[in-house]
Amino acid sequence: MIDDLFSTLRRRYHLRHWTWQGAKFPPCPEWLENDDLKVFFTRGPKVLRNGQLTWGIVVLADRHLHDPKDPRDGVAEMLYATRGGAATSIEHLLGVRARLQELAGNSEPETDPSHSSERMFGEVLPDWIAQGTPCAVSTTYVIRNHLPGRRLADYVVPILMSQNDPKVVAILPVYFWPKYFVAQWLNLPRGS
Repeated sequence: MIDDLFSTLRRRYHLRHWTWQGAKFPPCPEWLENDDLKVFFTRGPKVLRNGQLTWGIVVLADRHLHDPKDPRDGVAEMLYATRGGAATSIEHLLGVRARLQELAGNSEPETDPSHSSERMFGEVLPDWIAQGTPCAVSTTYVIRNHLPGRRLADYVVPILMSQNDPKVVAILPVYFWPKYFVAQWLNLPRGS
């Protein structure tokens, strides 16, 4: 099913992305003007046009992103395989996420990623954590309008990643998601 979903995502993205590329990318929020994450707003539109499609796993996200009633966009730390593509096992990436959480002590951080001054762009994980699949973590800005139901309902999301440094990743806009994946996402309980 995952391979089928990925190939549907890839097909829809390649068929539609030329019609979508003229869409407006949001401006950088004032609170990020002096933040390293500002690169998301300078490189993000290009990533949405030319990025490599792959699976992303949310390692950590601003808590308010799980609440559909909260209007604010937010920040997340995204794990992904640097080679990208459908060959990346979601189960493997979820295992890497679990190892990262074990190392962090499985505790909830005191602050959300948006309040942190540490930003990562393609931070490569050592093999003893990644276990044979080259993986990296990037800080990204989560645009609510790119998510079904305007909320972060799951850890697994289709993303686009830049091929150049800094490694910027962006969640694939819901416009490209197949209807059955959107329906599945919308039926997930809050904060799955």
